[in-house]
Amino acid sequence: MIFVAGSSGSGKTTIIDSFVKRHPEFTHLRASSVLRSLGRPTHDSSLDDLKENQNLIINFILKHDYNHHYILDGHMVMPVGSHNYMVPIDFVVRLPLSILIFLREDPKTIAMRRGLPTTPDNASEISRLQEIELLHMHEAAIVKGCPLLSIAARQSKELDRWLLHYGTA
Repeated sequence: MIFVAGSSGSGKTTIIDSFVKRHPEFTHLRASSVLRSLGRPTHDSSLDDLKENQNLIINFILKHDYNHHYILDGHMVMPVGSHNYMVPIDFVVRLPLSILIFLREDPKTIAMRRGLPTTPDNASEISRLQEIELLHMHEAAIVKGCPLLSIAARQSKELDRWLLHYGTA
């Protein structure tokens, strides 16, 4: 299983959907869709909800024996009020992952996709959140003992190559 993470609005879902259309042997597994299917909140969640959601996602994946050819689309850092919730590294450790991929995007593009003004303050905050998520993923990759790829959303051919390689490993 491949885990693709990045800020909301980075293009994860669109890029993975496009990849899966070209490579139907792969399945796109959205963490938010799993949670919705379990009747769980996916927005404006409390800290307790977020912690419970991580456990439910892990249990769902392990119960269904998802492994190769699955691409999990999710987050390692989520804003909660004025703070950031860091998904526990144990989340990554417990999953059958072959690689972690961080999808980067221009902060102004993310702001626009989120319907926010493309002000320097918004761009700076989004950039800061991307840095935090990438550093957290780096730590998780070290603990898990698997590779981490940080790639720009516009590098779709390069991303395809990595998804094909690690999705069949």
